[in-house]
Amino acid sequence: MEGMLPRGGTRVSTGTPRGKRGSKDLFSRKRKSDAGEGGKSKKKSRRTLSEAQGVTPVEDDEWGGPISEPTIGTLTVGDKFLGFVKEVRELELLVGLPGGVIGRVPITEISDELNGRMRDIQAKEDMSDESDGGDSSESDGEETDQDEEKESPSSVREEAALTLRRMFRPSQIVRCVCVEIRREKPRKLELSLRPSLVNADVAVAAVDEGQLIYGAIKSVEDHGYVVGLGTGSTGFLPFAECGEVPPGCARKYLVGQTLDCVVREAASDGGVVKLAGGLDQVRAARTDKTGSVPLAQIVPGMLVPATTQKVCADGLYVYCMGFIPGTVHQRHLPRKAAAYAPGKEKHFARVLSVHPGSKRLTLSLKPHLVDQYAELSCALPPKRNTITFTPKRFVTGNGAVVTLGDQVQATVVDMGRKGLLLKYSPKLLKEKKTKTKKEKAAGGEAGPEAEAGEAEEASTDPADGVRHGKKAFFCYAAKGRLADSPVKDMGKNYGPGTWHRCRVLGHNAVDDVVVVTLEPSAMGESFLTYEDLRAGDQVTGTVLAIMDIGLKVRVSRYVTAVCPVAHMSDTKLRNPAAKFAVNQKLKFRVLREADRTALLDVSAHRTPGVLLTRRKRLLTSAHPPLASYADAKEDGIY
Repeated sequence: MEGMLPRGGTRVSTGTPRGKRGSKDLFSRKRKSDAGEGGKSKKKSRRTLSEAQGVTPVEDDEWGGPISEPTIGTLTVGDKFLGFVKEVRELELLVGLPGGVIGRVPITEISDELNGRMRDIQAKEDMSDESDGGDSSESDGEETDQDEEKESPSSVREEAALTLRRMFRPSQIVRCVCVEIRREKPRKLELSLRPSLVNADVAVAAVDEGQLIYGAIKSVEDHGYVVGLGTGSTGFLPFAECGEVPPGCARKYLVGQTLDCVVREAASDGGVVKLAGGLDQVRAARTDKTGSVPLAQIVPGMLVPATTQKVCADGLYVYCMGFIPGTVHQRHLPRKAAAYAPGKEKHFARVLSVHPGSKRLTLSLKPHLVDQYAELSCALPPKRNTITFTPKRFVTGNGAVVTLGDQVQATVVDMGRKGLLLKYSPKLLKEKKTKTKKEKAAGGEAGPEAEAGEAEEASTDPADGVRHGKKAFFCYAAKGRLADSPVKDMGKNYGPGTWHRCRVLGHNAVDDVVVVTLEPSAMGESFLTYEDLRAGDQVTGTVLAIMDIGLKVRVSRYVTAVCPVAHMSDTKLRNPAAKFAVNQKLKFRVLREADRTALLDVSAHRTPGVLLTRRKRLLTSAHPPLASYADAKEDGIY
């Protein structure tokens, strides 16, 4: 239906994109409506725990209809979101949005200040190349090139890659705006973090003291930072107002780095805005104003007052700041929706997304966003420049520590169209095991759930054990990750109350859910990330493609690597296609581990520099591999 309001926005016609992309047509075909041919709705009904408690869904009203998760089909250009950094790549970021939608942020869409910094570096390099190449002889030129390789930091590309690793960390909360959407395959969602787009309609003169404002470091002065606010206005952040440095962080922001600040003194005459940026100030920042506040003044990340108006099966309908309609999905409620009283309860909620087309908001009442937003969005660079491809350990909102690859027993608490919401709870797991033992003692036959409980109890592998203490957490499994074969009817084997063994694949820092898979084949997978591969490891891989540079090999469903031409065999092969075939399984040894500074261009997809070898002497060697200088020992044979 055209008026439907999902949690990620409504299905409205796409507006003109903002900023420099205003003249570009981002869509190649019209969007599909919710209703199919003949006016019949294609929506499938689903049953939730809230429905079981007697809470009925809200039909079409002033809010637009039922609440649902955002998809790439419901997003429109100009929608603003609170997202999280899923992965830091060489020249781009992968950013996750509420509901599991993932987009990419090119380095050119971080901030206008960073783009200017990169242009300055490029101009200096061009001038250096011209001066070096004009007057020197060949021999002098060779010496200069050698000196540059030893002393000069790198090219613009390498400087940009290093800058991203210093500015962002996995699971960091960021503000972003949709700038390009392609719905036909291959699908594409491009996001931007530029304050000039996020704050495009914000009037800085109307911003109140104590309110959060988004910007980017423009320059570093003697007593503080000049911050560009993206609206033509600038702010000044004194060093003394930066607060204490969080553990593990450096003391300086970088030029071009985005950050959240608090307005200390507004400038009504277009002057410089005085800012503060400490964790305590950001944590306490909120907007108390109610009444005629334009929607353009609201951006994701703000803490605004909200009043509950209606309760439905999937969340709450609220009024923000007195009159702006908004929704809160069940996943972003600290307790069940049925526990809220319409028209009576007032809250301070964190803005998750702003949809200018529908003039509505989505919000969150989860404590990790309301109370811990300052820590999650902290933009201070870490002291170490090396950041992992995928974080190995996650900390949920309630403090539970989850490690990538962990296997846990969880029960289904909600079933949606896109997947399952499960809960790991030591208390519920203990009750299930007790019930299983009683049934076994009574002589009853153990069902599949009982067998799963016995397998969990009998497991002694520390990698498979539950290491999260007494703290519970929620998990999310997409429909495509429930089984090795496609699942048509989730209600048959994955209904609420059923127990399943899950393996941890990641963490959605915005929704505060642990991303898991239920696929049996994934339970025994050895390599979940590129960092699991170590130099010298022997692996079995499947040939995906035969290319000019070598073989593209799938080591696991999550990791791909390259076997260069020089390492396909002990002797040079004139025609590799005659010896190798696609889908052929072969044994390899890891020649080089993943390296961010050595990315290979493989069929237009970037692989983090993992190299394999098939040389017989390296495969069959009985000596231990020498993977690093630290492994070398005196009189050792390798």
